[in-house]
Amino acid sequence: MKRSTLYMLAFTMVLSFSSCRTKKRESIYVYGTSAFAEKQKELKYSAYEAAERCADYLRKRNAISDSSWLTLDIIYGDDYIFKTKPVAYTLKLAEYYLSGIWINGQTGEIKQVENGGKVRVVLEHPKYIPFVYRLAKHRPENQQAQPAGKFTRLPVKHFPITDSTNFDNFEPLGEPDVDFLSKIKAHTGSEEISHVGLNYSIPSASKFTSVVVTYQNGEHELITSWVTLDDKNNIIDKLDIAYDEIAESAFRTISVINKDSIWVTHWNFMGEVPIEEREAFALQSNGKFQRIYPK
Repeated sequence: MKRSTLYMLAFTMVLSFSSCRTKKRESIYVYGTSAFAEKQKELKYSAYEAAERCADYLRKRNAISDSSWLTLDIIYGDDYIFKTKPVAYTLKLAEYYLSGIWINGQTGEIKQVENGGKVRVVLEHPKYIPFVYRLAKHRPENQQAQPAGKFTRLPVKHFPITDSTNFDNFEPLGEPDVDFLSKIKAHTGSEEISHVGLNYSIPSASKFTSVVVTYQNGEHELITSWVTLDDKNNIIDKLDIAYDEIAESAFRTISVINKDSIWVTHWNFMGEVPIEEREAFALQSNGKFQRIYPK
């Protein structure tokens, strides 16, 4: 057999072997998109239920502390890919590493993937915010208090919640409330607050009421706050979860609220490159908000 023929045969065998080892590329669904929402409907486990399974998996291995959290950016095929550490990602390269804890959305199967390769995924800020789940050493109780009194007529939102209230969508939102206007003025010490609207309520994990309100501070600022109230409707605590202003049109705040964490992202568009700052909070059993990131 001629040498050229042998080379060609060897090349064909290598190519064939390589093809057999090439994985089929799975579909990718980015959290927060309509495609992700539709895919989640097809799966047996929601993102939150998958996060709970992931948390149980880590608890069994004593691999979490009360200051830990999970993040989720994508569904890959049928698998939710959770991260326990910050993801090194740049929009310019758009390379997303598939290492992490994979939870199959159909079967619930869990596997730890150390080296899953990488795929191209565009996570464009400030449009994109990940799903975040705060980890606790012990599974939280599911007891939830329902809104009391006049707040029972408000729509109830369930986790995860994204709030990006701004001047463009504020008008159709909220039920005007003069009594709440005086409460917010007293709590903040600002007399420039006006046009308080009750937007929706959030089920609480203790015996207090949680409502989200939007109000103007002067003519140019719009603030949305998560407010907790005791059984006499006195304000326990307040956390600003969305912000918009039209004086400079350069500052915005949006939030993603999960059962165990509230991620607040502040954007500054004054410079050529937008500046992003993130904070994370947890709602405690006494109705107070505690900062968990950065500490």
